[in-house]
Amino acid sequence: MSPSSEPDVAFGTIPGLGIAAAIADNRPPSLNQTLCQHGFARNFQRNVYLLPTGTDHDTALRAVAAATRQFQEAGWTVAADPRVTIPPATPTEAPSQRTEEQRTARSRAANASSPHRPTKSTTEKPEAGPPTASPPAARRHR
Repeated sequence: MSPSSEPDVAFGTIPGLGIAAAIADNRPPSLNQTLCQHGFARNFQRNVYLLPTGTDHDTALRAVAAATRQFQEAGWTVAADPRVTIPPATPTEAPSQRTEEQRTARSRAANASSPHRPTKSTTEKPEAGPPTASPPAARRHR
């Protein structure tokens, strides 16, 4: 275990790239090998380890958990950003990519009358309800 307060290995997320691992400076090559055993590959441009593109989130979490367990059993300190457990958002379709049929169906649904909302007839007059009572007079406290 290192005497420094920084972890030996840290896991986090990089938007668009997924879960990443970083190893603190001046650590033995065995840490690199452990990450590679769990599916991570070094990205030299970013100086981090990434899982292959397309790795599903559950598989990525299992790789983080297994590597973490192995590091800790060997006495290394590990930190993980809790946000690694949050699955990435699924991309939404841009409105311009919707087909005409989808836009038409959506418009019909938006304009359809709801069975839970009565429609007003323009020829009927609303029924007169019972007269409303005026609010009670305010009481004065002495």
